[in-house]
Amino acid sequence: MQTTQLPRRARRPRQRWRCGAAALVSAVALVLAGLLSLSPTQGTAAADSSDYTQSVVATSTTQARITFTPTTPAAYVDVRYLVNGANQQNFAMTDSGGTWSLTANQLTMGTVLTYWFTYEKGGPQYDTPQFTYTQGSGGTTGGTTGGTTGGTTGGTTGGGTQPVPGTIPLEITNNSGRSGAVYIYDLGTQLSSGLQGWADASGAFHAWPAGGNPPTAAPDASIPGPANGQSVTIQIPKFSSRVYFSYDQKLVFSLATGGLVQPAVQNPSDPNRNILFNWSEYTLNDSGLWLNSTQVDMFSAPYAVGVQSTTGTSRTTGHLKTGGYNAVLNSLRAQPDWAGLIQTAPDGSVLRALAPGHGVEAGALPTTVLDDYINRVWTKYTTSTLTVTPFADQPNTKYFGQVSGNVMNFTDSSGAVVTSFQKPDADSIFGCYKLLDAPNDLVRGPISRTLCAGYNRSTLLVNANQPDASGSAFYQDAVTNQYAKLIHAQMADGNAYAFAFDDVGNHESLVNDSSPQQASLTLDPFN
Repeated sequence: MQTTQLPRRARRPRQRWRCGAAALVSAVALVLAGLLSLSPTQGTAAADSSDYTQSVVATSTTQARITFTPTTPAAYVDVRYLVNGANQQNFAMTDSGGTWSLTANQLTMGTVLTYWFTYEKGGPQYDTPQFTYTQGSGGTTGGTTGGTTGGTTGGTTGGGTQPVPGTIPLEITNNSGRSGAVYIYDLGTQLSSGLQGWADASGAFHAWPAGGNPPTAAPDASIPGPANGQSVTIQIPKFSSRVYFSYDQKLVFSLATGGLVQPAVQNPSDPNRNILFNWSEYTLNDSGLWLNSTQVDMFSAPYAVGVQSTTGTSRTTGHLKTGGYNAVLNSLRAQPDWAGLIQTAPDGSVLRALAPGHGVEAGALPTTVLDDYINRVWTKYTTSTLTVTPFADQPNTKYFGQVSGNVMNFTDSSGAVVTSFQKPDADSIFGCYKLLDAPNDLVRGPISRTLCAGYNRSTLLVNANQPDASGSAFYQDAVTNQYAKLIHAQMADGNAYAFAFDDVGNHESLVNDSSPQQASLTLDPFN
């Protein structure tokens, strides 16, 4: 099954991944995003079954239509699903008259989808329980335990032919130069059961107990991390997960009736707002390991990730250049519109820089920050054509965009209009959603992710043939995603996950191996 994956979002689990996200990826690919399950004041809460109706109905032997109808109009609805118990995928749904839908493509008879929804209601975000659907079953669905989860998108592959074991070692090395305590958390979804929980240092799974309304305190899932200059090794299981690490203080987690409440530090009342922490995302399954270094939500405590294959080959990503941490922060400070992204602790020490989508949400970044560039793009393609070739392996599949009024229409080679986009705003561009929604189809989604990358990298005016994957023209316009520009410029290998579709052209900070022997997480210096 090939699909276009939902990005991580600057305000919601794509994490919001997303998550990062690829054009068309196979079912073994995973999504950057979506681990958050937040309370009403922090982001996501448990859903009430009276809030919605949902269904899945086969539309052909290879397709099924997933629908979600909220009783209160929603600003967005995302659907997340596992394919035969693994390989989580996250997608933005499309609204039509109050019913949100998405078509899952290239299914086979007997394919089991375990799925759930994340939706907005009056401002807060809610998660439903999980449901199951079997292709060829006549469209019946059934509920299971609830929760929300996420993982990483696919990347480069490698490795040997040995089966992936139930757990693999993750070596965590502390080169931060900080003298305080470090706490580690491995929180996610057990792929074999779909249950949400945490793994201890041995890799043993523990399901979260029932939560409450209001949320109740979660069990302490922390693992003692290494002291400065030291390493510890834990076992990570077959999870779609986040590995959090925090300095000096433990993170605060709680449980709502629908699952885990995780940090959302763009909210000033979040209990983790003044804690220095960060996270990596991974998925380990029978197809291998996907492990990323992500900045989709924030730029904070520096770290790198790596994987060693059973063949002996290894790959790392995420290291900053020497002085890169301070260079990013100082460059943001020097730009008045972008300086507000930086969050500090009560003592004045820097905690993080919010990603721009979160900055718009929090009022820390002007909503008009990209307007000049958007207007120039709109003017250019009123009289010229933007050509999008979304699939590298299908060079003859092209779509042609032209602006008419407030809409950019895309036609196929026959001249038929295949999809249209309203003029986007900065939030839609930073989050790769809303007016740049990327549904799970073979047309709008791939075009949207290409537009999202082009807007964030400001390549749409200099190259009318997209995507521009070379990198040489990225971020050259004065009006651009300065956050992404600065982070990429300071990465040792140039790769980062600074926005949801940063993997367009393979510029994301992700390692992948089909036969992993060991993974690594290195806490880097703050310089």
